[in-house]
Amino acid sequence: MVGGAGAAVTVADVLELRSAGLTVSETWSLLCQATQALQDLFLSSCVLLQKMVPRITPSNLQVTPRGRVTLAISDTESGDLCDEFLAPEYRPGLQATCEASLEKMLIFSLGKSLQQVVKGAEHEQGNLKSVLESMVRPNPATRASLMDLLDAISEYYKARIESRPFSHLMMDLYREALETTPQCLPAKGNVMQPDTVMSSTQRRTNSFPKDYQRRLTSEDGLMKIKKSCSQNTKTERPLSRCPVQRAPSRLYRATAASSREIDPHSKYCCPNTCIGPEFIVRATKPSKEIRIKGVKATCTKKVVVISLNGQKTNVTCDPNTATAGQIFEVVVISEGLEDNFTLGLAALLGGEFAFLPPETKLHKVAPAGWCGDSKKHTMPSCVFTLYLRVKFFMPSLRGVRNWTMKHLLYLQLRRSLLEQQIQCDIDQHVALSGLALQSEFGDYSDQEHGHGDYFLLEHYIPESLIIQHEDEQTLRKQMQLLHKERQSLDPGRAEEIYITLVQMLKGYGCHFYNAVWVAKDGNNHEVLLEIDARGLTLHKTHGNERHLHEFFAWKRIQLLSYSKQYLFLMPQYDNKGNIKPTKYKLQMDHKKSSFVFHLASFHHQISMKLRSNMSSLQSLTAANQSADGYQVLD
Repeated sequence: MVGGAGAAVTVADVLELRSAGLTVSETWSLLCQATQALQDLFLSSCVLLQKMVPRITPSNLQVTPRGRVTLAISDTESGDLCDEFLAPEYRPGLQATCEASLEKMLIFSLGKSLQQVVKGAEHEQGNLKSVLESMVRPNPATRASLMDLLDAISEYYKARIESRPFSHLMMDLYREALETTPQCLPAKGNVMQPDTVMSSTQRRTNSFPKDYQRRLTSEDGLMKIKKSCSQNTKTERPLSRCPVQRAPSRLYRATAASSREIDPHSKYCCPNTCIGPEFIVRATKPSKEIRIKGVKATCTKKVVVISLNGQKTNVTCDPNTATAGQIFEVVVISEGLEDNFTLGLAALLGGEFAFLPPETKLHKVAPAGWCGDSKKHTMPSCVFTLYLRVKFFMPSLRGVRNWTMKHLLYLQLRRSLLEQQIQCDIDQHVALSGLALQSEFGDYSDQEHGHGDYFLLEHYIPESLIIQHEDEQTLRKQMQLLHKERQSLDPGRAEEIYITLVQMLKGYGCHFYNAVWVAKDGNNHEVLLEIDARGLTLHKTHGNERHLHEFFAWKRIQLLSYSKQYLFLMPQYDNKGNIKPTKYKLQMDHKKSSFVFHLASFHHQISMKLRSNMSSLQSLTAANQSADGYQVLD
């Protein structure tokens, strides 16, 4: 549909103008952008996924002015059981038992659509034909997955002659349709637009700088961060966690450590062996395989563990007896992660990362179907994914002496900023991007980096902030200039400065969980529970904004307990003992109350140990910042 300047055009609109269809390059670009749209869909809202009809057609594949592809998928049945865009295993009225099944049905539908749009004989050349055929195989077990498509796209990107980004080719299609067709009727029907799929909290209101030209030193960056934080009178609700995953840019690749010219005698030893964001590069690499000893071959399931560097590990285990602790142990041993007490395994429940206590049986948190009877084939196999993430954030780098753990903290903070779990405006993101680019690409070179885009903006700036910017090219040039001016800065030192700057930001070291405060007066209030080393904080939420309700230092908490659906918090009496404290009953979905309780208890225990060993968290942080010459933020 073509409307205003910011409207999207459908692929069907383009086909009306081009009876011959799209070229191979354009079809690959469409495949790449549509695959990313599918990823965003699965990472956004489980509720809407359950309602959708897995039918993608040229009429609901929409191209945006920025070269993205969005999916306007209907939540109503077409009524045609022989619809060629519906996967053969789809049954009207029956929801997919797991996301893996729905993924395969959507890939089938997307493949059928792409087969219609590509030029007749042209796609016989190269491997586009085989990729599209793999997407429409009748058997879901042999059909391509999202990861298969990403691998194929990555291989094509490396070998292709076309130097322009996929998004630019899509932008050309958008402009072609917009210029030729001044007005089209909007799409009909009850459709699920991406704006409704993505949480409304992802729409930020930060203003962007228009005259940002000068270099920011680390001290300048801190002053800008301090100024911005002090000026923000309103805070915003953290986003639902969406693990970042995008197609790689032209220079992204894994490489040997020697090619990064790392001096073994250097004071700094950054363990990154990738060019570009490591968690993007390694996400496209083959998965590692681990099998827990003693597991019988007749009763096994695989758990996919995604590490902070993007590496996937398939752990074969007994689904009836395996615990989170067992999976964590084999993964950290495989990765050689020492001093790993700050890490934990988390499951993505309702858009929030819930850290699993070691004794948690996996089958209690796994999706329906993962433990199904594989012999009787009572239900399709489901993918069960866990995430290795930072569970406790040290207040200072002085408490992180292991370079590998320091690098993992850097990767976690990179993800947290992109997921907008830490409050950071566009100025701060740009200031930090120069350090991230220096760490991930090394010294700027005109020969290597000066010809074309060598990084994707959305890997360094949250996409919701990019959308608000008036000139993406200016933003990119600002980041490129900052990278250029970090010449000769050791990548390991760049990571250290990056971490230190982020530690100043509001939200560092915090975990957030949505809840409903069930008050005694019968009124329910939407709240956000914040857990960090200092204690617990309750925020009342109103739309995108949150307002501080009450902070509970650990010593102020008299009772913290949980039931199946509720977390109970009882503060202590005040010093005079004459004011009865309010007992908070917090309702949480997906049975997260027990996980939140154990996470809070873990933070309390660690913070007490740190206080006894290092006087206090505040003095530790102050000592580190003063030693590095940084100003301590209030």
